[in-house]
This record gives sequence, structure tokens and C-alpha cells, in this order.
Amino acid sequence: MTADSSGQIAIDDSWRETTVSIVRVNTEAKCNSDAQSLPISKKKAAVNLSTVSDKVVLSYLKKTYDKTEKEPDVTIEGLVKDTDYSVTYSNNVNAGTATVTIVGMNDYVGTLYQYFTIEPAKMTGVSVHGYKGTYDESSHTITLDGVPEGAVVTYASEESGIYSEMKPDRRSAGTTTVYYKIKKQIMKN
Repeated sequence: MTADSSGQIAIDDSWRETTVSIVRVNTEAKCNSDAQSLPISKKKAAVNLSTVSDKVVLSYLKKTYDKTEKEPDVTIEGLVKDTDYSVTYSNNVNAGTATVTIVGMNDYVGTLYQYFTIEPAKMTGVSVHGYKGTYDESSHTITLDGVPEGAVVTYASEESGIYSEMKPDRRSAGTTTVYYKIKKQIMKN
């Protein structure tokens, strides 16, 4: 097999079963005007909210129960609410622990949870009366006026003692201190 100066190949009879590959390189190559460009996205990679969890601030961490929803303002340094994150609330009416759920949007992904406390309301309008008088061999205890309907009153002879619904009484001369707690059951929404 031979090739002449024009690139023509001559094959003689002895090479009949030979495979020939010819590669021609054009040294005068020009740019192909049909070339296509690949689009490159300018979108930033998503950032997980956990990277900014230390920058979350609630406008308050405690509120007192008053039958209304509690929704502290949520700010995250460097981010914009309703653009970078959304906020929802749960268990945010009755006394206890309320939850703030923060969900990433657009360039932010992930979910953060923050918590705040709704404290029980102080009961007002309750007055306490004890026996004051001369020893008369009778049993005496305290009386509570203004206790809301449906409330449960418990008593103890020590502030950190065990409370029960049975009132302590005194049958002998002397002084007895009685501690009490009033709990009103709150209907859950």
C-alpha cells in the first residue's frame, strides 16, 4: 500500500484484506459559524437556613395568656421576610410552649423552629378569709371567695408541699398557714 503526494492510495493485490483509515487534518481550519453556546445559570446555589439559625430573633419570648393568638415578629439578620423565608405559628393561643416555624424561600432552603412561652394569666377577684377569734374547740379553715366557676382549688400546709383538694383545718389554739393554688381549665381551640 502506498500513497502519492495528492493523498491517493494505491493498494496492491497482497493487501486485499487490510483495513485502511485515513485521517486528514486541515491546517487552515476556520471557526464554525454554526457553533452553539451552552447556557450558564446565574442562579446562586441554595443556602440552608441552618447556617443563619444564630441570627434569628423573636420580638418576644414570653407573653401572658389572654385568649388571643400570639405571633412575635421574626427577623433574621441579612434576610428579608416573605422573600427569603416565611413564618407560621402553632400552639400559640393557650398557656404553654408555642412554636414558630421558619421555612426558606427562593435562594434559601430548610426549616427552623423557634419557641416562646405563653404564661398562664393571673387570676383576679379572689379573696381569702381565715378564722380569727378565741379558741372554741371547733375546726376552722380558710374560705375563698370569687373563685371562677369550674376552677379547681388545691391546698397545702407548706408552699413547696403536696397540694390536694382537701382543706387543712385547725382544731387547737395557735396559727396555721395555708397555701392554695387555683387552676381554671382552659378549653383548647
